[in-house]
Amino acid sequence: MNFKASASLTAMALATSLAASSASAQTLLATSPYTDISRYTDTGAYIVNAAAPGLGGNNATINQSGNSNVASSDVTLGAFRSGNVTSQAQAGTANISTVTANGNSNTLVTSQNGNGNTSTVTANGSSNALLTNQLGDNNTFNVTVNGNGNTYSGIQSGNGNTYTITTPNGTSNNSYSSNQTGQNLSYSITQTASNQSVSVTQTGIGRK
Repeated sequence: MNFKASASLTAMALATSLAASSASAQTLLATSPYTDISRYTDTGAYIVNAAAPGLGGNNATINQSGNSNVASSDVTLGAFRSGNVTSQAQAGTANISTVTANGNSNTLVTSQNGNGNTSTVTANGSSNALLTNQLGDNNTFNVTVNGNGNTYSGIQSGNGNTYTITTPNGTSNNSYSSNQTGQNLSYSITQTASNQSVSVTQTGIGRK
């Protein structure tokens, strides 16, 4: 997962309002120190919602190189949260990464190297570690975890692959991993129990 990022943003600012830069299509919080973003080569958008250190100690980092990439990070849902870390890396064109942490001490990481990939990662709970890595084009990750102490690591290599994982409220201490290598592969899982381990590997060409 090596990325040569031409733009780096680390935001630790209380989200109050959004301001659009006239220099490009990128969007930042008005409270962010990065109000002049014309130097960034990417023409996508940054949307960061991270509580200041004194109000939650959350950290959001975005690295982008390419065109029309969009990264969104929100770690302040509900009451003040603490200890959440999000990291999003995008290299290519028209990738979309959305990470949301509603809890404490979650780690959410997305990496996209290609074009037209979408990764949506949501943690409703605490102490979850969720990581996705997309290498190719038009791949989709949908990861939603409701509970505490869950881990997930997913890789998509190829084009047009889709992976969806959902855990209902209260499912905790589960370990998930997936590896999709090929084209037009699809997998969906709903985990309803706790203390489980699930590993999925898919290769080949699926039906579109």
